[in-house]
Amino acid sequence: MLLALLWIIGFITCLRLLHKLVQFVWYHFFRPLPNLRKNFGNDKWAVITGGSDGIGKEFALELAKQGFNLVLLSRTESKLNDVKSEALERNPNIKTIIHPIDLGQSPLSIIDEISDLLDPLEIGVLVNNVGISIPACEFHLQKDNNNTLMSSLNIKIHLLMTKLVTRKWIKSNQQGYLINLSSSSGIVGSPWLSVYSGTKGWIDTWSRSLGSEFEQIQGAKKITVQSLQPSFVSTKMTGMRPSLFCPHPKVIPIDCFRQIKTHTSIAPYWIHALFNGFFRAFPQIGGWVMNKETKKLLIRVKRYQKRQLEKQKQLEKQNQEKI
Repeated sequence: MLLALLWIIGFITCLRLLHKLVQFVWYHFFRPLPNLRKNFGNDKWAVITGGSDGIGKEFALELAKQGFNLVLLSRTESKLNDVKSEALERNPNIKTIIHPIDLGQSPLSIIDEISDLLDPLEIGVLVNNVGISIPACEFHLQKDNNNTLMSSLNIKIHLLMTKLVTRKWIKSNQQGYLINLSSSSGIVGSPWLSVYSGTKGWIDTWSRSLGSEFEQIQGAKKITVQSLQPSFVSTKMTGMRPSLFCPHPKVIPIDCFRQIKTHTSIAPYWIHALFNGFFRAFPQIGGWVMNKETKKLLIRVKRYQKRQLEKQKQLEKQNQEKI
């Protein structure tokens, strides 16, 4: 009797694992890209913060390919124009609005400007991509203005943009797609990147809470919320080259769209999904791995700072000799 019970439990466990494996392979490799225009309306606009580079740029290009008009918010107008040109090459039938703006300003001082820009538009997608990190450093040595800027870009502007757009969706009882950029560093925490890690952990917890809330509010049930938790991606922020463990940012939106309406928190790259699952299952080991990797970053940063200091001293010495 006991052996039969154990056999049944083992069989059910194997079936569950097989089901998860099939789901994993399907969503990451074989599921066709959904028709987002069909789900979130024709002639709708996609709003992307930090849309001039990296992951934000790739979201803009992929959404343009799907037929969405684009509103791109970022600081550098020349980069925004480059993304606009690339998007129109992908799909010459879309409309684009570029709005150079420093989202790192006091968010409350710029939200009215953004509201006036978005108010006449029918928005279908909001990608809260903007965010920054700082070089690995001990918390007690970090500059307060850097951490203030990080909290503004990684948290406050997400809150204000989301409220601005989802309020319109709820009022008109329409479908909407909200994408928030979190990070795998928010799962187990990253020493020497504690503020960045904390902001990314906050984004994921807030996204899951918001998604659950929308499911229970009349007028908000058609809103889809995703929190993306990638690990290292080859962008200017990371300064890393593309590799098996560090993909090109163009894979992020494709994998993100494939996993729409599956879970709120997702890792939009298959290797990152494996790592994140491992970190959640074994948080102590995940913490040890993250500690080891961020310590390497800290050592590289300190070596770089030391080289820069030595160069500065050498230049000062040469200038003194000339005098």
